[in-house]
Order: sequence, then structure tokens, then C-alpha cells
Amino acid sequence: QQVTSLELELNATEDKYENRIADLQEKMDSERFKHRNELTELTKKHQDEHAAKKALNGKVENVDQLRREHDNLIVGHQRLEARLEKATTEHTTTKTDLSLAKIEITKLKAELAKLKTDHDASKVDLNEKN
Repeated sequence: QQVTSLELELNATEDKYENRIADLQEKMDSERFKHRNELTELTKKHQDEHAAKKALNGKVENVDQLRREHDNLIVGHQRLEARLEKATTEHTTTKTDLSLAKIEITKLKAELAKLKTDHDASKVDLNEKN
């Protein structure tokens, strides 16, 4: 019974880690999609502002405003890139943690199998003595 409960606990732990990984992967994919969309919007806005800047060549006040907006877009773009990099790093760390957890689960399964074998051998010895 103790071996069976260890098996059940081990399977539940493995399921928990696999569900957590699936959830994190889905969250990461969602974040990447969101960041890519934001990056696309910023790039388009940047291109639009750049085109508008060219069209207003003769109007210094408009050019200055566009320059400020352009600078703000560049800063926004850099922030998004930093957020995406951070999310990617977190995802990599989570995948590493999962790999380590899976290795630990494999070790525990091997240990459980050995315990079962030892248990079965003990039962055989006990039966032979009786």
C-alpha cells in the first residue's frame, strides 16, 4: 500500500508539473503574441510618423513634435524588446526547472521500482520461510 501511495503521489506530482508547464507555455505564447502585436503597431506608427515628418519638412514646429514622438516610439520599442527578453528568459528558466523536475521524477520512479522489487523479494523470502 505504501508503494502504491508513493506511485499515486509521484504521478500526481508529475501531472502537476506537466500542467504547470502547459499553462506557462500558453501564457508565454500569449505574451509573445501580445508583444509582437504591440511591436508591429509601434513600428507602423513609427513609419507613419516618419512619413508625416517628411511631408512636413518646411514646418519646424511640426518637425520638432514629430522628432519627440519618434523618440518616444523608439523608447517604447526598446521597452517592449526588454519585456519580451525578460519573458523569454523566464520561459527558459521555467523549462529548465521542468527538466530538472522530470529528472527527479525519473529518479523517484527508479527508486520506487527498486522498492517494489525489494518488497516482492521480501515477500518471497517470507513465504519460503513459512
